[in-house]
Amino acid sequence: MKNKSENSLTIEKNRTYQKDKAVNALKKAKETEKTLLGSGRVWHLKDGKTWVLTNNWGYFDKNNKQHNTILSLMHQVGWVTKNKTKGEFPDTKRLSDFLKSKKSPINKPLKQMTEKELSKIIIALEGIVKHTYKS
Repeated sequence: MKNKSENSLTIEKNRTYQKDKAVNALKKAKETEKTLLGSGRVWHLKDGKTWVLTNNWGYFDKNNKQHNTILSLMHQVGWVTKNKTKGEFPDTKRLSDFLKSKKSPINKPLKQMTEKELSKIIIALEGIVKHTYKS
């Protein structure tokens, strides 16, 4: 039977092992994240349960005011897809293609942009709206 000091030592070794394991997992996740960001891939939540990997840079955060402004501008420009039962939805694929193109001021997934970067996208889309409705 182990005495208290041996037990304490075993518990401490286990804690150290678990901590090292967690730190290594975090390092690996960060390296993977850099690789994913560099390749333009984005994780998004599908069906509220499952995270899936996608190349679509146009996914929105409905709680972000700047994202909602971009949604509105997409509707104004006509970047929407039509659904018989639910009406029109923003065409995130088209926005994604725009964000990846040379015409976009920022080449980055929408959800990873800062406020300043989102402002540049909004200005670009406002220019497209003006050009679209110019007579």
